[in-house]
Amino acid sequence: MKFIKGIPEAEYKRIWRENNRDRVLASKKRSYEKNKDSILKANSEYRQNNHEHRLTIEKASRERNINRVRASKVLSQAKRKKRMSECKIYHILDKDLAKLYTGQCYNCGSSKNQSIDHRIPISRNGDHGIGNLMTLCRTCNASKKDRTIMEWKLSKIKKGDD
Repeated sequence: MKFIKGIPEAEYKRIWRENNRDRVLASKKRSYEKNKDSILKANSEYRQNNHEHRLTIEKASRERNINRVRASKVLSQAKRKKRMSECKIYHILDKDLAKLYTGQCYNCGSSKNQSIDHRIPISRNGDHGIGNLMTLCRTCNASKKDRTIMEWKLSKIKKGDD
């Protein structure tokens, strides 16, 4: 590196990085790909070892951004309410709900942290009836998102999770 007289080395490097962002990003990407496994392992260990600290940071962030969080929540609830009003809603008996909650996860077979999810999401014009409901653990439900069962299963196969 050529240094300009009178400019500290750290300042010169900062200016060089600003002027060569593409090269810096390409270098970072190559480094990440080369060390991906060790980086992911280190990140996982950090998350496990600093769980309480991360929760504190997330809580502080939510409190700082309370208006944004609240607005986002209100908006998503309004969208769901609108979708529910547009779909067919069938009466679901208590015994059917109890059967769903006592069943195992459709995907992984777990019987902990059960939730009920729509096979065809309401956002995709699915009905709200017993025939469109299934039991999923919260982890599987979160990974399914707003996809149909087939889309979800295919994405897991493509990623190699299943």
